[in-house]
Amino acid sequence: MQLPTDRKVVNYATITRLARLARRRGKKIVFKSGCFDIVHIGHIAALNRAKRLGDILIVGIGSDTTVKKLKGRNRPIVPERYRARVLAALGCVDYVVILREPLRGRIDHAQLLRLVRPTYYLPTPGDSAMAEKRALAKAIGTKIRLIPSYSPLSSTKLAAALHRVG
Repeated sequence: MQLPTDRKVVNYATITRLARLARRRGKKIVFKSGCFDIVHIGHIAALNRAKRLGDILIVGIGSDTTVKKLKGRNRPIVPERYRARVLAALGCVDYVVILREPLRGRIDHAQLLRLVRPTYYLPTPGDSAMAEKRALAKAIGTKIRLIPSYSPLSSTKLAAALHRVG
């Protein structure tokens, strides 16, 4: 079943074109990525704060392959196509892109960032690849902004609880 928000789930070529057009119009582009395996209130709060930084919020989600490499063999819980559609249904999210790049260190979206060149890039505070991400942002002229999580929840903790119950 198609949802009206499914048009917000786009590929690299489409988001590149949309970002180029937005930059020409003087729009501020914000980019946030993550696994978003089990979307919870912490994700919702962070995405809403992210949207307030600019005009267009692009969310990159890790592919199933990447999430498995980063989080372990029992992940993701929710397949990429459904994670993308859940995020696209949020009013604060303008576009969702499934990250299809090979994992380089802990970054799976370097090519996309170079194509989109967002105004703001929002890595997760405490990210183990922060030095790499800062270098990438500097190389493409993007500003790093950190949005702290105010939620005690995490997808990893929720997934562990599900596995204990199941």
